[in-house]
Amino acid sequence: MRVPDELKISVCFLCGKRKNPSYEILGTGFFVSVTLPSKPEVGYLYLVTAKHIIDRAKRKKYRGFYLRINTDAGGVDFVKVPDRWIYPKAPPSDFAIPGVAVMPIYDYEVDNHLSLAAMPIQMALGDEAALQAHGVGIGDDVHLIGLFRHRYGLTRNIPIVRGGLIAAMPEEPLEDESGKLFDGYLIEIRSISGLSGSPVIVFKQELDSTVLRPLGKRQDLPIMFTNGYLLGLVRSHWSARDVEMADAALDDDDDDARAAACR
Repeated sequence: MRVPDELKISVCFLCGKRKNPSYEILGTGFFVSVTLPSKPEVGYLYLVTAKHIIDRAKRKKYRGFYLRINTDAGGVDFVKVPDRWIYPKAPPSDFAIPGVAVMPIYDYEVDNHLSLAAMPIQMALGDEAALQAHGVGIGDDVHLIGLFRHRYGLTRNIPIVRGGLIAAMPEEPLEDESGKLFDGYLIEIRSISGLSGSPVIVFKQELDSTVLRPLGKRQDLPIMFTNGYLLGLVRSHWSARDVEMADAALDDDDDDARAAACR
């Protein structure tokens, strides 16, 4: 499955910084745009990532957050953003706090020299009705794009793409490391540490509402194209060593994993 090039610049790498000049890359974030119903041409930009990345950075007492974003000139820039993260409301006590963190991004922070794109909020499949409308279910192909810690790019961000499929829908809660329950999809995908916060895109084959006309005697012809929809983001993953594998010959160095994409 060919992934659109725009997805590469819709993600950025989140960094922390100590007193010394160096930055530590912590994980992946991605940009989402939200338009006004009364002014669809006006969009507000938001950064979305996994909440545990922010929690870990605060525990390590980093001096602020930085976004590592590619520039149009061919390099990379570190954009400092204040600590104004927005978290979903906590669920009942027997459930874990939702694993998403969101931050509004302003024009003075991401000016015209930065190379970035945003996913429209319309891509997000936020409820059961949207899932049913697009026929999303078990076995659908998914891709995620984000940070590869061992080769993030010296002069530019080089995100990687990994593919898999939906293994289970969020019919029952999953359990995190602390024993708390949380809602999420289970996806079978090759996952490694560092991809937390990466957007998970489910691709569907659909008929476009637009048509080609004319085409010989025929007055209209539907155009088949590939649409991608935002399914969620990577919240956690289980190493192959931690789960029972049907293949007893699986190499210990294989990084196959099951990753949970949070709703």
